[in-house]
Amino acid sequence: MRLIVGHIRYYRSLLQALDLNPQQTQQLQWALERKSEPLLDDFLRETPLRTGQRQAVETLPQLVGENVDGILSLAERHIQNRGMHEALQNLRGIVDALLGYDILDSFVIDLTEIRNLGYYTGVSFEAVTPGLGTAVASGGRYDDLVGRFGPPQPAVGVALGVDRLLVAQQRQDETDSAADPRRPQAALALPQGSQEALAQVQSLRQAGLHIQVDVNGWPIDSAFAYAVETGVCDVLLWEDGFQHHQRDDQGDFVLLGQLEESRLPGWTANCREGLSK
Repeated sequence: MRLIVGHIRYYRSLLQALDLNPQQTQQLQWALERKSEPLLDDFLRETPLRTGQRQAVETLPQLVGENVDGILSLAERHIQNRGMHEALQNLRGIVDALLGYDILDSFVIDLTEIRNLGYYTGVSFEAVTPGLGTAVASGGRYDDLVGRFGPPQPAVGVALGVDRLLVAQQRQDETDSAADPRRPQAALALPQGSQEALAQVQSLRQAGLHIQVDVNGWPIDSAFAYAVETGVCDVLLWEDGFQHHQRDDQGDFVLLGQLEESRLPGWTANCREGLSK
């Protein structure tokens, strides 16, 4: 699964800086929608721009990919106005918020994603999965929409393609069934909204543990029920440190105390041994 994230305000603000006529605006939009560098070259050849503006447009095809920090840094070097700056700051904030959830390996930045230009006003995103050829989910920020029907207010929405998700899940199940059955089940962490907890999750992952993060705000009993249903052996509840609950031979969760790094090497082995009994 890949999460492709863009920011309409970055492009809208660039258009404001370029001050193009309608024909030039359409020509640039066609080039970006088609991801066509020849069309972009035609636009640059036919459109008079100042040096900084030209460089900002020339850079657009490079603002796509998985090197999130590199792409944002490159975009920042070609900021033309406050709107572009604020859009990139917003994206950096989103990236920072996602760090603890360990999904940046599946994160793609695309600042040339300008579909629904008249609809979205800020961040936009879509989730794609190999083999489907279309997004299973998409959405974004649309602050101008609600005001068309009543008092204006900021808004964000997402649409899920349920049929596509079911197909993707079926294919994932087939892949998982062919995977190494010895791969340990993930632990479930309940960070309780703590940035310190998310930072510790990152450390645990770097130590080789497979950690899921609760994003639902579950109480501990609901977390235990989910863990039993999905085969998770360890639940970590943040209370000024992770309290480590582990499933015993009878399937009940027992509090082992505050998580200590010295216990990490035997963690996965103990879980697998308990499940085999």
